[in-house]
Amino acid sequence: MTSHFALQWNSYTNNVCEGFCSLQKNGEFVDMTLAADGHFVKVHQLLVALSSPYLKSLISSAPCQHPVIFLNYERVGKIRLTAIIYTNVSNSTLMLLLEYIYTGEVLKWHDKTTQWG
Repeated sequence: MTSHFALQWNSYTNNVCEGFCSLQKNGEFVDMTLAADGHFVKVHQLLVALSSPYLKSLISSAPCQHPVIFLNYERVGKIRLTAIIYTNVSNSTLMLLLEYIYTGEVLKWHDKTTQWG
């Protein structure tokens, strides 16, 4: 006689989301760096790739395991790193994007919409 066993973690989604936020804030298990306006933020490639096909393609084309993506080249200067990819995003917008990626919401989006217009 075969018996079946079912196990359900009711707060799985909340725990995973809160866990990734905590890991990112503590710099744990991060494997990619995003940079804008001279600020560097360590993040998880997995979440960034899942959040955007564009960012996923940048990550996929990076020639190293821990890519560094500069999101606004004008302020980088003459830094030489293994993987540098250029777009045009300010640090304040980057922080809003990361808040959205890691929490699923942005509560102060209306303050920064002029850059997107």
